[in-house]
Amino acid sequence: MKLWATAVALLSAQRIIDAMARTLAWRLFSFAFALLPWLNHLHAQEAGPEAGTETIKAFHFEGTTLGGRHLDQDDFKDCAVLVDLWGTWCGPCRQAVPSLVQLHQKYKHRGLEIVAFCYSAAGGADNTDKVRAFAAENRITYDLLPGDSAVRDQVPGFSGYPTMLLFERGWKHSATHVGWGPEMAAELEKWLEKTLSDGKSGGEKTADDETKDDTEPEAPEEVPAGRFFLPGKGDRDVELEFEDAQGQRGSLADLRGKPLLLALTTTWDRESERTARLLQALHTEFPQVGVVAWHLEKPTDAAAKVAAVHAFKQRLSLTYRAFTTDLQSARQKVHKFAAFPTLLLIDANGVLVEREGGISDEIEQRIRTRLTELTKPQ
Repeated sequence: MKLWATAVALLSAQRIIDAMARTLAWRLFSFAFALLPWLNHLHAQEAGPEAGTETIKAFHFEGTTLGGRHLDQDDFKDCAVLVDLWGTWCGPCRQAVPSLVQLHQKYKHRGLEIVAFCYSAAGGADNTDKVRAFAAENRITYDLLPGDSAVRDQVPGFSGYPTMLLFERGWKHSATHVGWGPEMAAELEKWLEKTLSDGKSGGEKTADDETKDDTEPEAPEEVPAGRFFLPGKGDRDVELEFEDAQGQRGSLADLRGKPLLLALTTTWDRESERTARLLQALHTEFPQVGVVAWHLEKPTDAAAKVAAVHAFKQRLSLTYRAFTTDLQSARQKVHKFAAFPTLLLIDANGVLVEREGGISDEIEQRIRTRLTELTKPQ
């Protein structure tokens, strides 16, 4: 009887423990569920933007863009700067990008720069491959850098993505906006018009400003002579001489008379092999098109650069022409060069008809479509 009583007591105790565990689990679940709205608010501001009130007295950063360019705050001291803390996983961040691209294109020649730091949902740097693909598909032209805590920690009371910091010339903090809403693009443009008015950081209008016609067209961006930029603007009269990895000399002039695909690429970038496979496929599919890779390599020694390209071509069995250059030379020939790869499609008359920055399925399709048009029998 004692054993039976003990067994019954143990069974009752176990049932009590199980009931308590279920109750505790349910309460923890309810607590976590109640936190979800707060967590969503922390990470991605879906609703209308919030304006921060605390001033940032000094803003510092240093890093390397996804295009391989080293930057710090001193590179932008004479510009109005919009700093965007964002991530590809964040819905409001993605919604903001088309407006930021348009603002950058419209106001860059007047002194606007956008520097975007890319974060993961966990707070570290966003996945580089995802950022590259997103940037290519959305034709982002401003600088993209991996996000880090040192940048985010400079934002007082940081509360979510996207967070946009607005700075007048000289890194004078003007405003902080958290989140993205339909009215934000207009607010940013209003701020830019004020800040960039006649190049004055304060943006006060003069009597002359008041008499200007608001519909006066903006001055077109000036592209230095001898540089490729975009179809219809900086699209011809570019001279370029080179020596390929096999020691053969050539120039763009030699290649006129047939379409040319010129790709600024590397052997070391994450997209280098995908770019090489695309170039090789196009070289095979369109034998009437010249395909040339223009390599920016890390070694400073010319022979070491050539050796790196030669080894890369051998490893991947590449048969198109390739030659080496440096960053300064690339910038002297391609206006606003900022991404690997940069693909320049030039027609038989030496006129630029397509420019793409980055690589994605959509970009590959656009290049193939244009090549088909250029090689179609007349």
